[in-house]
Amino acid sequence: MQEQYAPWGKATPDFWETGPRRQGTLPSPSTDSQGALDGTAGSEVNAETRETAAGGDGPSGPPAEYRDRVNAIVAALGTPHDAARLVGAAAAAGELDHEFTQRYGEQHANTINLRELRGQLAYQQGQLNVAVRWCLHTAGLQAQLWGRDHRLTRGSMQRAVHYWLSIPRGTQESADTGQELLAMLAPIMGEGSTLYSTVRARLAAERGA
Repeated sequence: MQEQYAPWGKATPDFWETGPRRQGTLPSPSTDSQGALDGTAGSEVNAETRETAAGGDGPSGPPAEYRDRVNAIVAALGTPHDAARLVGAAAAAGELDHEFTQRYGEQHANTINLRELRGQLAYQQGQLNVAVRWCLHTAGLQAQLWGRDHRLTRGSMQRAVHYWLSIPRGTQESADTGQELLAMLAPIMGEGSTLYSTVRARLAAERGA
């Protein structure tokens, strides 16, 4: 079956996942995305630990005390033409990100899912390279928490490709972000995947233009 790189659909609180915490930190979306895969080897070698973690990834919704704030951010995604509301939601998501990181740590499903929302907000605001880098960042976190083959890790990469394809062709933004994207696609989706081939072909065409 051909791989799809359509967006994951409308965000709702149901996409939130629960899972065990892991120690360690990852670079923010403004840094080299390849670094986000550092430390995944140990989790892949210890398959039993990874499978145990993945077994508890059923949706449960955001923590009750944060639910109203999260729902307000999610609701803003349904108003893509309301720039002021999106700006407010992005600021609120940034505040929640800080709180979640302090409370749960980076490698916790609540923090990761909040950062997925930040990526969607960036996309809605037309900040395409930022949106791609948020997805690469969360894919690295997912890889450490669940493993590179987990559906959540691969889902983050699919969203990253979708967002990147929205960047105007032939721009420096497309070239720079595309190289970061390829570096993450290779170990997660594989160099033989449709997604990897799609990105590589477009980058080659842009260089030859």
